[in-house]
Amino acid sequence: MMKHFISIFLLAIFFQQGLAQQNGYTPRIEPCACAFKADSGLKTRCAYLIVPENRSKPNGRTIKLPFIYVESNNPNKHKDPVLYTAGGPGASSLGAVRSIHRRQFFKDRDYIAFEQRGTWFAQPRLDCFEVSEAIKESYRKGLNRDSMVLVAVKACRKRLAAEGIDLSAYNTIENAADIEDLRRALHIDSINLIGISYSGGLMMTVMRNYPQHIRSVILDSALPGFVNYEEDALLSINEAFNKIFTNCDRDSTDKALYGNMKQRFQQYFTAIGNKSFYINYKEKDRPDSTRVRYTRDELLDMLVDKLQSNRELRNVPYIINQVIAGRELRLKAQRSEKIPFF
Repeated sequence: MMKHFISIFLLAIFFQQGLAQQNGYTPRIEPCACAFKADSGLKTRCAYLIVPENRSKPNGRTIKLPFIYVESNNPNKHKDPVLYTAGGPGASSLGAVRSIHRRQFFKDRDYIAFEQRGTWFAQPRLDCFEVSEAIKESYRKGLNRDSMVLVAVKACRKRLAAEGIDLSAYNTIENAADIEDLRRALHIDSINLIGISYSGGLMMTVMRNYPQHIRSVILDSALPGFVNYEEDALLSINEAFNKIFTNCDRDSTDKALYGNMKQRFQQYFTAIGNKSFYINYKEKDRPDSTRVRYTRDELLDMLVDKLQSNRELRNVPYIINQVIAGRELRLKAQRSEKIPFF
């Protein structure tokens, strides 16, 4: 396994000599420990791609982007691997290797999970812990969440800039260039791309900027490149809820429980207006419980989160009924250490 990986590195060294002349820098590959490993019967190799943080400053600060390369056991596999990176933006891509043996495309192709710059296992990781702490503190003290989050975002930006991080370099254009650099550094002539949500748009940028070596692209839940998510999200969320309501009216055999759900949903959330709800919640490692205030905003946020989960989507009608009955948050608090918004 290591000999095969070393051979890739040797090929990359010769190929990168030309890259250095073209781009003013040489992408490097550096082996590292694996954050995750695929099924025990599969060869898994892990390394960092090392590139400039800002490509307009090729001799400046560098960053490390981890990737996991999993080999298909098929002796007659195709030479063009599949590269996947996650959405978010900000989600980690590497954990997907744990279930790669179940994927149909992996039967005859290798698989690469590539971590985007600034995300969980990348160096640096742009984690704004100030924001999550501000949200918790707003619930603990009953303060305005939005104003506290704004202060926290400014504090996070100031901290990251003080660490020497060039925040202007963490964008889709640079992400796409990272993927192209990895393809070149591994001397891959033809590649297949998989993107989901944000990375769907990222893969469209890769197609636009570096089309020559792309064999195919799979886009899951991608928006057109000209669409701004913040402007269209509410329409998409409303469409998703309407689809659930229609399916319940059409398919449910229990009309008393699941019939006319759209009208009941709208009546409930209209009726509660700005009403405050409270729940006693005990945080881990804190001696006393906290009386947490929440409103319909948190209830709707929780339902939208369920809409985005393949595992939870089928349970959304049941959860809506629980919300209308005032039971869902109490059940959540009893079942787990974290309530949905805390």
